[in-house]
Amino acid sequence: MRSFLRAVALRSVLVASVVWASLPARAAADEWVPALSTQTGATYTRSPGFDTNDYFVAATPSLGYFFGTERVQVGVTYAFTGSLNSELPNGIANRGALTLAYDVGPVTRLLFGFEALHASIGNYLLVRRAPQSQVGGIPNLNTTLLTLTGTQGIEHEFTSTVRLSQSLAGSYVTSLDDVVFRNYLASSTVGIAKGYEFDALGGELIAQYSRTFLPDARILNTVYTVSLGPTWDHDFSRTISGSFSVAGAIAFSPSANTDPRVTPAGRASLLYSNEGSGIELSYAGGFEPNLLLGTLLQSQTVQLRGFTPIWEEKRIIFGVSAAYLQAKTLDLREDSSNANEFDAVLHDAEISWSPLDFMSTFLRYQFIGQTAGTGPGATPPLVRHGVVLGIDLFGGGRPNARPRVQTRFPQRVDQKDAPPPENRRR
Repeated sequence: MRSFLRAVALRSVLVASVVWASLPARAAADEWVPALSTQTGATYTRSPGFDTNDYFVAATPSLGYFFGTERVQVGVTYAFTGSLNSELPNGIANRGALTLAYDVGPVTRLLFGFEALHASIGNYLLVRRAPQSQVGGIPNLNTTLLTLTGTQGIEHEFTSTVRLSQSLAGSYVTSLDDVVFRNYLASSTVGIAKGYEFDALGGELIAQYSRTFLPDARILNTVYTVSLGPTWDHDFSRTISGSFSVAGAIAFSPSANTDPRVTPAGRASLLYSNEGSGIELSYAGGFEPNLLLGTLLQSQTVQLRGFTPIWEEKRIIFGVSAAYLQAKTLDLREDSSNANEFDAVLHDAEISWSPLDFMSTFLRYQFIGQTAGTGPGATPPLVRHGVVLGIDLFGGGRPNARPRVQTRFPQRVDQKDAPPPENRRR
């Protein structure tokens, strides 16, 4: 469940500031947090009918409001992005989010998130910072999407060593262009685990629903998946922990002329977490969500993601996302006319420097590569290089002792990556 929540949180939860470099800043209760990110750079894109060398200037003002009581913390944020381009159309993006953490009782904690996003895919991939980048099936970069996403998670401790976890997530993604699609994706996860000194053993049940509608191609694809299997979490040291699961998964559809499909599934991750650093290497295989478009894939993904200081005294931080995806759209119809199959790679790295409490600068390079897919909803072949130089400004400075709203549950067995008590209750 924790690995599932981390994947969903990449899409559904907006953190306390619109830029990753502000993560060390933690908003205090009952506080307005303004921020501004300005960026300039160039992209080199090669795709059939879409070869461009583009230069751009973009600005993202944002405003967050954070408040809380002894049992609840809430964050509300809004960000607007406007870009001026030399070759591509000028673009805008709007993003709003609500995050909530609530202590239902002494041993029960609820997390909730909602996000609304309006943006072109090309704009969205550049505005999100390097550690937040994700790999997935990408249509034309000029495609404008409206995405609505909600998440809910809860953890309950039956005893000091037995913990129940549950999560729900739902997404609606639609294209606002001439080529229209409407995708619905919902997931539910229930897990239980018993903890020992360094290990936690348990089981996990995951159910997913996907509905893809392509009016122009007259394609309606509805799929359900269910997977069940054991889980194992292990703390290797004070800074390194792992999470592992294997499962049997089945996909089926209520539509006529469809055949169920059975496949092994599994997840594995290694997490390094230390003060000021968080680096995760992960693998996921089986029926997995394409969080960018709100569809289901039968896929395998290897991913490295994280950030770490490379010169703590000067506040110079390195952030990275790198991934390889081998996938095909999950289509159970006998003709499999929408079984889009493709490979994709992502390299995204940045270095940020904070010379002042209220300012951070960064230099970033991003590479996206994707092979040509198949079928009516095929992904186009794509190669894009992007270089971005930016400056971030933070209202009120960057004090280090501010709490922000919790957006995920701890991964370590010993719970040392849980928010401090003063961050959980104000």
